[in-house]
Amino acid sequence: MPRALPTWLGMYVVVAFSSSLDVAAIQMDMGCQLDFNHELVTVGISNLISGLCGGYTGSYIFSQTLFTFRTGTRSRLCGAFVCVAELLLFLAPFSIVSYVPKLFFGAVLTFIAVDLMLDWLIHSRSKVHLMEYFVIVATFMLINLCGLQIGMGGGVLISMVGFIYEYASVPVVQRVRLRSNVIRSLPLSSQLNDLQDQVITLRCRGYIFFGSTLQVCSRVGGALTDSDCLRRLRITSDCL
Repeated sequence: MPRALPTWLGMYVVVAFSSSLDVAAIQMDMGCQLDFNHELVTVGISNLISGLCGGYTGSYIFSQTLFTFRTGTRSRLCGAFVCVAELLLFLAPFSIVSYVPKLFFGAVLTFIAVDLMLDWLIHSRSKVHLMEYFVIVATFMLINLCGLQIGMGGGVLISMVGFIYEYASVPVVQRVRLRSNVIRSLPLSSQLNDLQDQVITLRCRGYIFFGSTLQVCSRVGGALTDSDCLRRLRITSDCL
């Protein structure tokens, strides 16, 4: 059992990631939003039952799903037919693969591969941000150069770095011009008007975490450039 734990963990990550990609591919082709959590729970329960029965891990047959969707089939009888057909193939005393031309399988796999590459490497460019498209292309390259598991792991790492970069790039500190709404006497109001240029108001909004600390310091320092103003500065913040 201890030796099987790394393999189990690797398969857990691969199946979860590939299932998410399957759901995303189905969602992109259908043009409507799907509940990822519900779909992953369905895949998880199916893999649990398959494992208890000595079967293999897997995820959605998204090609079958897309074919069914494009033909306009909306009946659950299609899924029931697939289940019955696969059970009959399992119980058959001979291998039906030996009677089917290999060219048929090659043509189907080639069609699926070309369709997926067109969707994710070309058509997705107009549907995702530049950073997300870079993650897609980098993951594709790593999978072809280093294998499935290393490529997907590298893609996840690149996605994490891109996520941190995007959050750190969101403007956090903004300089705004605000006036007090407190009613004061005429001498005090006159004195405040004279000091108006020496009062700097900075508004903090966005994602403040370790990745944005340098940006916060830089923007605050950029707002405080006058040394004479530093000695008499009053900083107000209406949001932290």
